[in-house]
Amino acid sequence: MRWLRLTLARLLWTATHSEAGIHGLPAGWNEGKIEEEALIKCNGEAPELAELMQSLNETGTQRFINWVRKQTNAKLTQFEIAWLEADLEALADFPLERIGQKSVTAQTKDEQRMFAFA
Repeated sequence: MRWLRLTLARLLWTATHSEAGIHGLPAGWNEGKIEEEALIKCNGEAPELAELMQSLNETGTQRFINWVRKQTNAKLTQFEIAWLEADLEALADFPLERIGQKSVTAQTKDEQRMFAFA
């Protein structure tokens, strides 16, 4: 779920700091490097954001995606909008029901030992 955390962090940061554009993202975030816990100052939008984030599993991503677009499109360059849309499209396609599930390729230690001797 690292990808999901990184994508949501980038989208939240860009939406709440759209005047800085994507070039103002914290160091490493555009290269996939993010701390385990990331602090994003929301400029007074914290209650609305908390509700949007909590509703992702219940209502899907469209409401969140619409909010990000509303916050950013008038303030970003065409290049930044294309970059943002790629993240939004990937988020829209992400199966949220996978959150908390074990990867289909994950093996238990017993399975790993069985295959090691096969």
